[in-house]
Amino acid sequence: MLPFLPAFLYIVLLYLGLLSLPYTGFLSHISKIEFEEVFPEYADRSVLNEKENKEYIKILKKFNERKPFDLIQEKKQFKELQKNNVKLLKSKLPIEILNEVADIRVLVLNRATGPVKKRITDYCRKQNMLVERTLRDYQKYYEKEIKNCKSEFIQEFNFHDCKIVSYKEQGDNLIIKLDNSGGFTNIEQITFKNFNIIKEEKKLYGAWWLYDEIYKIKDKYEIHVLLQNRKEELIEFIISATNVEYKYEKEGKR
Repeated sequence: MLPFLPAFLYIVLLYLGLLSLPYTGFLSHISKIEFEEVFPEYADRSVLNEKENKEYIKILKKFNERKPFDLIQEKKQFKELQKNNVKLLKSKLPIEILNEVADIRVLVLNRATGPVKKRITDYCRKQNMLVERTLRDYQKYYEKEIKNCKSEFIQEFNFHDCKIVSYKEQGDNLIIKLDNSGGFTNIEQITFKNFNIIKEEKKLYGAWWLYDEIYKIKDKYEIHVLLQNRKEELIEFIISATNVEYKYEKEGKR
């Protein structure tokens, strides 16, 4: 008899052909799991405050509306997830490391031989050091050249985790509208005055704002933005403008 395994691992084993279907009767147990088993922090409602109680009701409703476990659908979704993760790894890791991987399907499950683990760890460590050095260098530049600029827009230029819902040209301006529900700002529209797009690797619609840098180039500001789209692809967007203006959401909208 097989020992207890998480449902996700059963799907993995089925996908790799390492588990036969007779054992999958266990998976029907998933649909019988009680709410308190998944969210033990809500087991005693008497200790919840008003905010926590509202969150409990919201989560419970979603939990009760979940569909019955569908093995065929889960296998299909897992296969699609595997395919996307394989594609992602192939685009991120250098060919020298990929050539040492025996089965990339296993690697995306975070399993690898000792030598491959070491190569990936060393590579990631070097990339992390490069990122940290870049951040430090830009912070020095920002403190010296940008922080005390007279332009008012700079202090509020913070759109991390905002989503671009539209962008369009209007005369000499580029207008970007944001879904800021996941961000840390009440700005919902950015207008780049007298703009010039220097680099736009992919379409920005639906992409999340990750990171940005501002540079002063003569009489313009050059703004570098890193975004991520729904396919988890990174997008580099560079635009120059003489100024940046904002439109704020109405009070109480959020």
